[in-house]
Amino acid sequence: VMGLACALIEALKPFRRTTPYLTLSLPEEKGFVRLIKLQKIPHEEIRQALEFQLEEHIPFPPSELYFDYQVLPVTSQKSEMSIVVTAYPRNIIQTYMDAVTQAGFTPVVFELESQAVARAVVPKGNLEAVLVGDIGRTRTTFSIVYKGAVLFTSTVKIGGRDITAILVDSLHITDAEAFDIKIGRGFDVSSGDIIKSLMPAITVLKDEASRQMGFWEHRVDPGDPIISRVYLCGGDAHLKGLPEFLSQELGV
Repeated sequence: VMGLACALIEALKPFRRTTPYLTLSLPEEKGFVRLIKLQKIPHEEIRQALEFQLEEHIPFPPSELYFDYQVLPVTSQKSEMSIVVTAYPRNIIQTYMDAVTQAGFTPVVFELESQAVARAVVPKGNLEAVLVGDIGRTRTTFSIVYKGAVLFTSTVKIGGRDITAILVDSLHITDAEAFDIKIGRGFDVSSGDIIKSLMPAITVLKDEASRQMGFWEHRVDPGDPIISRVYLCGGDAHLKGLPEFLSQELGV
């Protein structure tokens, strides 16, 4: 807690007096995202109905969770409503709350990191089913977004740091030279050495994206769209040639 509090103090020092309130994005691996279907009921009854069902979907009793939900838009013909539930263990939320308050701020909103990313990346009003790939320094998170809500997420432990390390080790170059390759030549089809070095890691990302798309196709309701677009973002999404490779391999 103290380490996070100190990091917040240092990073947000210029804003402490003018912006005392914080919105926090929480990592997916510490929480749960579930799509739950209920018969149509009044909105004021939804939370209580969800509490009765949570243990069927999340391995914690409701008393040990903080959760919130989002009701997806539904047509009048459907008798069911689809609800996206995001839940975190209370001790996880308390840890973040303690760190924020020790840093001198007031937390007002906690949200799923992938939901914040989707809001920034997917155009407002887009009701398509899309896949968002957030390629970070140490991990890549794939999120299925439909009607503006994150429905499912998965994370693989491959990020920009791993891609840099692969290039450094296999090509015997420096970190700076590896970075130049990533943004300059990237996944260059003309370079056999680069292709051979990066293919195992890139294949892991491609396979996870494909798995998510296949998962959605098996879960989708009749009449709902399949995933036809993939958005890449994150600090290491700039690997040249990666969008074209994934587009060709995934057929999107």
